[in-house]
Amino acid sequence: MRRPSDRRATLSSFGTRFLCRWLVGAMLSGAIAMGILAGGPAAPAIAAGTAPSEPAGSAGAVELLVSASRGAVLRSGSDLVLTGTVSNGTADPLGAGALQVRIDGQLADRSDLAAAIADPESISGVLAATVSTPDVAAGGSTAVDITIPAATVGALLSSAGWGPHLVRATFEVDAAPAGGSDDGTADGVDISTATAVVWADGTAPSTVDTAIVVPVTVAPGQDGVLSADQLSEYTSTEGALSRKLDALATAPNAIIALDPRIIASIRVLGTSAPASSLDWLTRLSNLPNAVFPLQYADADLSLERAAGAAGPLSATSLLWALDSATFGGSDAPAASPTAAPTPGTAPPAGQPIPTLDDLLRWDWTATDIAWPSADSVSTPDLSFLAGAGYSRVVLSSDNMTGGSPTSGSLTAEPVQSLGDTTALVADSGISASLSDAAFAATDAGVQAGLAMASAQLAATAVERPGRASTVLIALDRAAEPAADGLTTALATLRTLPGVADAGAGAISSSATSAAGSLVDSTRAGAEIVAQLLALDARITPYASVVATPELLIGRERTRLLAVLAAGWASDPVTWQAAAEETRSHFDDVLHAVTVLPGSPIIAAGQFETVPIYVRNNLGYPVDVIVDPRPSNGRIIMERYSAAIEPGESQRVFLPAKWIANGTLTIAITLSSASTGLQIDGPTYISLDVQTYWETAVYIVTGVLVLALFGFGIYRNIVRRRRVAASADARASLDAARVTSAPEPGE
Repeated sequence: MRRPSDRRATLSSFGTRFLCRWLVGAMLSGAIAMGILAGGPAAPAIAAGTAPSEPAGSAGAVELLVSASRGAVLRSGSDLVLTGTVSNGTADPLGAGALQVRIDGQLADRSDLAAAIADPESISGVLAATVSTPDVAAGGSTAVDITIPAATVGALLSSAGWGPHLVRATFEVDAAPAGGSDDGTADGVDISTATAVVWADGTAPSTVDTAIVVPVTVAPGQDGVLSADQLSEYTSTEGALSRKLDALATAPNAIIALDPRIIASIRVLGTSAPASSLDWLTRLSNLPNAVFPLQYADADLSLERAAGAAGPLSATSLLWALDSATFGGSDAPAASPTAAPTPGTAPPAGQPIPTLDDLLRWDWTATDIAWPSADSVSTPDLSFLAGAGYSRVVLSSDNMTGGSPTSGSLTAEPVQSLGDTTALVADSGISASLSDAAFAATDAGVQAGLAMASAQLAATAVERPGRASTVLIALDRAAEPAADGLTTALATLRTLPGVADAGAGAISSSATSAAGSLVDSTRAGAEIVAQLLALDARITPYASVVATPELLIGRERTRLLAVLAAGWASDPVTWQAAAEETRSHFDDVLHAVTVLPGSPIIAAGQFETVPIYVRNNLGYPVDVIVDPRPSNGRIIMERYSAAIEPGESQRVFLPAKWIANGTLTIAITLSSASTGLQIDGPTYISLDVQTYWETAVYIVTGVLVLALFGFGIYRNIVRRRRVAASADARASLDAARVTSAPEPGE
């Protein structure tokens, strides 16, 4: 199963990388009326606790992660127990070192927390503990526990009162090699990282109501539907989708943002759906949580608009993914919509092929909520969404004026008005921290993320004393839980001091909204998506070459939606490669049915056809019109209808009538048999015509000419002989007359 990146291993640590991701991360959002809303987008952050260092001459980096258990909440009489984890990503071993912990006795606000994460060395504080660390092998890690006695903790924190405090941990290794000899140990290391604790002795100055959106999605990919193997993995006991339902079962007030592709992928398999996926559908349907739909495959609405789409894209057909054998019915969809299969049960034998509506049907709590990717919405998006029926849109606080927690106070209200659109504004910082905890690969990472989320919520309570605040939290939609981090995060959130689980009701459509102001932002990549949209538009008429065009149109549209998934936003490099691959695929589709060029064809003898080859790589049978156009009059050819089977190069014989010997070129185009749309060509084929009957005609004609000449010569000879004979006869007659005449005087 693919995960967004290896950074999940350190997801919940404080450090310099956290701020960058925290500021671009998307955070809560959501709310639903009767409702229920959904949370705002959150880009994952490296949570408080991780700081990288790259010693000179080393290929990797040394990282320090510091975490405290129980959400880093302390009360009078409690020891502060920290765990420091040193990871050596270099090619050299690290010698023994020391880990120092300093605690700041002053309360920290949201701005202080952000500044400390960006620059841990800015925390002065009081040195509270120093412990030794052992050698760390190249590529290895080690963990050490640091216990600060309750008396020390109380002396440092009690005077400031209830609230969050910054903690700085510093790891040092001298340049001298371990063991005192020059054995190749890495250069010296001096790195610091920041975390936080909450002094919760007493009563919180105010209560922070929380509503949390949990996206039920899978890691972004290029599949229009999930395969049986993928579903088996995702819905297995340790699978990502099963872990999400495990966590949601303990958090009935959490709001579910569901990718409809998941339920459709299970249903299209009919009786061949994995048993674990059917059980998963049953569990999902039995949850009491509010649920609203994401776009199919979690496609990013703001990216669609930025690329020039006239309206939100949607799946057009899933007929291409259906196998009638798994439903026991005919290949044709039902004439009218049928009831969706009962979750957890295979369709009965003989059931008609389900329609698209059947496959996507669910008991949605709300359908008017749009959730674009984090910090990617601009003003034109609002009218784009409103035109499609979305009256509410989930936004990151980074996408709103005054919504950045680095301003020193969280000024953004969770429900704001943007003209005719209601903005459900998510706290990007808290969403990022809780996402780090929920999707961390280790328990230390879970606790580090929870420490930051706890401190941020406590700071919000301190900033607004005496009045309740509402915070929307939206978890990362691309990440997948590696262990029980999601369950732990949701459970801990409900037990934090000063935090209440208000559920979706606190941010319903009836909640009071303040006038808001949008900060226009756009996700990168609109240019290549515009190219994909143009290719998608060409595929629709091209599909007429298939007897059932929706097979091809539906298949390619779901692939497009998959590559537009909002989850790709956290991994732009991989997304760019996926988008380029999809563009190449669409281009291949538009050239899948073509005439193959070949060697010159010699047409000799009495043949009455010209053979050509037509390739069909669409995956479906196609009906085409072959239109040959000779370059001269030596041959007469007409248009020809041909049915080409998928996956092969098929020989087609074009009727022809020879007129004369010689060479010529035939320009061949292919058109859809149903619409006449040209889909290929022209392809040029050379032809050498050698007609034997024409040679025979020449021979006969030559013989006749020779006979005619011979007859003429014969006639001349006979005539001349007759003339000569006649002359001889006259001469003989004249001679006889002279001989018989009397002499004169007789």
